[in-house]
Amino acid sequence: LEHGAHLDQPNRARDCPLLLIAMNPMNTICLLTYSSLKCLAATAVVKHGIPYRGQIPQTLETFVNYHDATF
Repeated sequence: LEHGAHLDQPNRARDCPLLLIAMNPMNTICLLTYSSLKCLAATAVVKHGIPYRGQIPQTLETFVNYHDATF
C-alpha cells in the first residue's frame, strides 16, 4: 500500500483488496489513508454503470478500466 497499490482495483473474480482487508477482524490498517478521490470516482462510475468509454480522455478511460473487473 505504501508503494501505490490500489485498494479498490478488483481482480477477475471481482475481489477487491479493500473489502478483503475490511472483512478481516485482525485488520489494523486505516483504509481511508490509502483511498484517493480519483479511485473512489472511478469505482463509482463502474459500479453505477455510467457510460464512459469513448466519452472521456484515453488516459482517464484506462484508469477507470483498472477499476472494472469485467474489462
